[in-house]
Amino acid sequence: IFVACGSMGGMICWKLAARKDTGGRINGLLLLGSLWDDSFLTSPAIKRRVPVFFGQGSHDLVFPVEKQEAFFRSILAKKSYPTRFVRFETGTHGTPIRMVDWRGTLNWMLTKAP
Repeated sequence: IFVACGSMGGMICWKLAARKDTGGRINGLLLLGSLWDDSFLTSPAIKRRVPVFFGQGSHDLVFPVEKQEAFFRSILAKKSYPTRFVRFETGTHGTPIRMVDWRGTLNWMLTKAP
């Protein structure tokens, strides 16, 4: 099960990752122009090494790309954690939902899913 969340819907992804029941069943998270949640770093999903994909527009005024990149780097600090960040240069808040390479992204996630 892969869960894709855009914008404020990212709260749903992070809450699913944090729960023991759903965090133990999801196999991938996709955050598109979304927010970050530091509690993910101690979640059941991160313990299972659930892959996380981030797509973020460089001109996103709702969720600044710099903050999302910093959160991404905190996940990368975990030894060889399966995560990927795609920055859409000049992209705005809704750009990742429209521009993500779904085929490539889902194929990557399938190779990394627990």
